Amino acid sequence: MLPILLFPFAIRRSDDTQGLWARQLSFQLSQELTSAGLDARYVPMVARAEGTLHWFPRTEPWTRQDASQLLDTREDALLLLGSSRVQDAQVSLQIKVIRASDGRHVVDASGQGGLAQAFEALGEVRDALLTALGNAPLERPPACQRWANDPDARLALFADADADLLDQLDGDPWRQADPFALLRRALDAEPECQHAIGTWLARGIRIAGRGKLRVALAGFDELLSRSSAHRDIWCARAEALSKAKHFEAAEDAYRHTLTLDPTFAYPYFRLGYLRLLVEDWTSAEHYLAEALKRDPDQHAIRNQLAIARAELGKLEEAQALWNEVLADDAASADARRLAETSKAVASARVQ
Repeated sequence: MLPILLFPFAIRRSDDTQGLWARQLSFQLSQELTSAGLDARYVPMVARAEGTLHWFPRTEPWTRQDASQLLDTREDALLLLGSSRVQDAQVSLQIKVIRASDGRHVVDASGQGGLAQAFEALGEVRDALLTALGNAPLERPPACQRWANDPDARLALFADADADLLDQLDGDPWRQADPFALLRRALDAEPECQHAIGTWLARGIRIAGRGKLRVALAGFDELLSRSSAHRDIWCARAEALSKAKHFEAAEDAYRHTLTLDPTFAYPYFRLGYLRLLVEDWTSAEHYLAEALKRDPDQHAIRNQLAIARAELGKLEEAQALWNEVLADDAASADARRLAETSKAVASARVQ
């Protein structure tokens, strides 16, 4: 049986909550396919948006070439790729399943409308895959379709719905508002909902930057007791502390994150950046080198590492890193500008 690799659905605009929704859809579908007896493997991907925690926006679904590069494997598989958009409680989906070895389309499906239509489309994909692989379609509807009919479960999909209200509050009303109230209800309905958890983390970071660090930290503590996503929660806690300019505490939180997952590049990147701020060039070089080792495609890391090495007098190594950024046509405009400026400044200092 060929494995079915599911990637987070592409999103059509740069929006964290849309990305979390897209991840939830593909995660839910992977569970549906597994329960139907298929070898479905969820392949989570967080975007590399110049060192931020944002999701990577795509204007088109993932292609076979994208997937092959990401997987770096010769194993034949079925790749489930899709895109989604949510606007005014309406959902549009485009889903295709292709065979990695020859690019042949096995399934093409789409859905548009309310939640019920979206989940009907997921059920059609599930049954089309079963048929294509020689299995009988299931008589029961997809388990996730109950979300369309359960008001509390529905909150797990639109758990950021109170964000606009919070934005409108100011002064004392904002101080009294509970920014996690709706999210709490969402997680009561779906305890491991990726969308609700991710929105909780993003909101905690955001309110910490607005002077509500104590509320944010209490929220992270509560989420630690609710969710198994401890690595992401601790990383978000570190981000919140950094936003509030509690840099030493932020570094401690990033280091704790690494005890939970030593392969995670982002905490190394942030530790290196914070060490750059205090001109601890040696420690900055160490952390940034570790980050680049784990995420070699990230030009934000490469630029910061080059700065650390230039400050340590390792100009040739720094120049080589900047040149790698400038030689990559896929590098963002911001990454290229930073490489050009930093390289010129470092060169001028030694003349």
